[in-house]
Amino acid sequence: MAHTPGPWRQAGYAVIRGEGTEEERIAIAGDYDTDDVSATHLANARLIAAAPDLLAALTAAQEVIHGFFCGDKGPPAWEGKCAKECTQAKAAIAKASPQAR
Repeated sequence: MAHTPGPWRQAGYAVIRGEGTEEERIAIAGDYDTDDVSATHLANARLIAAAPDLLAALTAAQEVIHGFFCGDKGPPAWEGKCAKECTQAKAAIAKASPQAR
């Protein structure tokens, strides 16, 4: 199953998608049992709200890194290898993919 498409936005310690009557709560980065919202709750909500944009940007950056620096297109010393950053990006993208468990 794929994640809910973005854009997402922060609303206090909640993460929502859409506007008005079409609003959908994606996540709560706080405690349901209290109105106490900490700076950490707000920071977590901000990071979660950025997730779809971050995933799209990382996917695009990984493709550029791979195209310029990896495999037979990179420097001769890297032939058949992938840059560490490319491998890390692929792993992070895979972690966010629908197939990740």
